Amino acid sequence: MVTFFAPIDETSDSTAKQEICYDYFGMEDELSMLQNEHYQDYCMKQCLKICYYLQKVRQIEVLQMKAEFLKDENNNIWLSYIKEIHIRRIKAKFTLNNCDTKGTGGNDSMKTH
Repeated sequence: MVTFFAPIDETSDSTAKQEICYDYFGMEDELSMLQNEHYQDYCMKQCLKICYYLQKVRQIEVLQMKAEFLKDENNNIWLSYIKEIHIRRIKAKFTLNNCDTKGTGGNDSMKTH
């Protein structure tokens, strides 16, 4: 079980409210981690990746979660499940004519006739 806490800068209230940087790009590559049996680091990198993509695609920041990983007979690591997820929503950086992403309640000029 990996207990993940977001890398929040808590030096002040204003920095804690800033967008979280889920930086997994500078970490060791996954193959090296597995070959060197750095399983905890590998699992943490997977958590960071999940959080990064949720932040970019869904505008959600994961503050905390518990993730369970399993290792099979071939030494492959598998994400089993995630529980106790705590999130915060990111304020929209831009809007498209005040329409939501599903296109409901939008501007009639955007419709094709």
